[in-house]
Amino acid sequence: MKTKDLDLQPLPLRRDAIYQLVPSPYDKYYALDQYCMRKGLNHDQVVYFGDDITLGGGDYSLYHSDFPFVCVDDYHHFKQLSAFLLV
Repeated sequence: MKTKDLDLQPLPLRRDAIYQLVPSPYDKYYALDQYCMRKGLNHDQVVYFGDDITLGGGDYSLYHSDFPFVCVDDYHHFKQLSAFLLV
């Protein structure tokens, strides 16, 4: 595959980010959607935990999707944020 054949989407520059250039539609949403299809899961049966929800962030596509999403700004709070799964 040549670079000119890739459907790369421009992202805003962020000083704190590591960029991965991948062709569209390959992002975390696509990967999780494919996983759900292969496992016979509906999106509402999965909960995604992420932190990078700004435009260009790795979790942006899932945050703005139909997957239940929990934003974890500080990993120290993960236990508290995920407690609802153990009820």
